[in-house]
Amino acid sequence: MNYMKHEQILVHNNLAKYMGKPVSPLKTYTNLHDPEVLQQIRDELRGKPVIYVFHLNNSKNAYVGQTIQPEVRFYNHLSLGRDSNLYLQNSFKKHGLENFTLYIVQFVELPPNSSKEEVEAIMIAAEQKFMDLLEPAYNFSKFAGKSRIGTLHSETSKQLMSERRRGKNRGKEPINKGTKLTDEQKFKSILASQHRYKIVYFYDEAKNLVTVYNSLNATYKAEKANKNHLTACIKTGKLFRGWLITYNPIN
Repeated sequence: MNYMKHEQILVHNNLAKYMGKPVSPLKTYTNLHDPEVLQQIRDELRGKPVIYVFHLNNSKNAYVGQTIQPEVRFYNHLSLGRDSNLYLQNSFKKHGLENFTLYIVQFVELPPNSSKEEVEAIMIAAEQKFMDLLEPAYNFSKFAGKSRIGTLHSETSKQLMSERRRGKNRGKEPINKGTKLTDEQKFKSILASQHRYKIVYFYDEAKNLVTVYNSLNATYKAEKANKNHLTACIKTGKLFRGWLITYNPIN
C-alpha cells in the first residue's frame, strides 16, 4: 500500500486514525447502545461470516473477533454480555456502548460443503491477519481463535496447559482447593466471575477463599454434586465435603 492511499484510509475512519494502521472497514456501526442499531446489525449481517473490530473511539483500545453467526454473536456482546470477552465487557460498562464503534473489516468466503474443521481454520486465519495488524488490547491472547470459552488451541498450547494443570482439579476437587489464594489471585477470580449470576465461593476452615465458581450450575457440574444439596449447604451454612460454600464473599 502506497503512502497516499494509507493517508486516505487514516482520515476516513476513526479506527485507522487512532490505531495508526492501514485498515479500511467495509461496514461501520455507531450508537451501539441503541436497540434499533443492534437489530440493524443482526438483520444486515445475519448468516454472513465476518471478521469484526470493536473500537473504543479516539483510543488505541480495540477487540478483534470472528463469527459465522453475527446475529447471535453481536446480541451476546451488546445485549446479554454473555460468552463475551471480559476485558471488552468491563470497558463497555466503564465507557458506555455509545463510545464504541463496531467495524466489519472482512466478509469471509467459505467454500460450499466445508467441514467444521475447515471453517474454523479459514476463520482463524482471517482473524489472525487483523490480530497481527491491530495488536488489539482487549483480546486475551495475541493468537486468533474463539473466546476463552471454547478456545481453539494449538497442540503446543494444549500440552502447556496440560502440564500446568497436572495434579489439579482431579476427582471432585475444584482447582486450587486446599491451597490458600493470594490477594491477587482472589481479586482475579472474583473479577473474572463478577458478571455472572450467583457466584459460589469455597472457603476452608480458617475462612480462606480457595475456589470460586461463576455459577451454581458450574459448581454442581464440576463437583458432580446434587444441586439441591449444594443449595441447602449454602442456605444453612452446613459444610459441603468439609468446605464452607456461600453466594457472598466473606470479608
